[in-house]
Amino acid sequence: MKLLFHTTAVLPLVLAFLLTGSRGYAANDAGSRASFTRGGWVGARYVGMGKAAEVTANDVFAIYWNPAGLSSLKARETLSQDEVSEKARRGEIKDITEKDLIRFSEEGSEKNFLQVGVSACMLDIEREAGFFGAAFNLFKGVGGAGVYTIQSRDIESRDESGAFVKN
Repeated sequence: MKLLFHTTAVLPLVLAFLLTGSRGYAANDAGSRASFTRGGWVGARYVGMGKAAEVTANDVFAIYWNPAGLSSLKARETLSQDEVSEKARRGEIKDITEKDLIRFSEEGSEKNFLQVGVSACMLDIEREAGFFGAAFNLFKGVGGAGVYTIQSRDIESRDESGAFVKN
């Protein structure tokens, strides 16, 4: 009987403590307007990775996730086939990096590039998000531009009397 009394007295206190703690935790992330726009719905690869996309974005979708990632698109100087062969003949193998050999096997890197990306998704019923971006070489660096849109279609409108208004 004594054990039952302690259980019935302690259980509501523990539940009350847990419920008030979860309310405080949820309040930290739920109070902003249009929070669904901050979910990151750009690029399937990055949506699947969640918040890790902010670190690893290295293509045109870096315009949305982390613009600093565009720098990895910059064309890099590599040794040509003749330069690699000449350094190997002279015994200067230390000057040939693994990246030079990989790029050499991939036929070098191009000086000019243009990368275009398009991504779209449904956020909710009658709400869509879309992204269009382009990244390109610009002088000695990389430039990019992107547009992120959210649309809501068929929103009901009413006048002061409560009657439907055609859009």
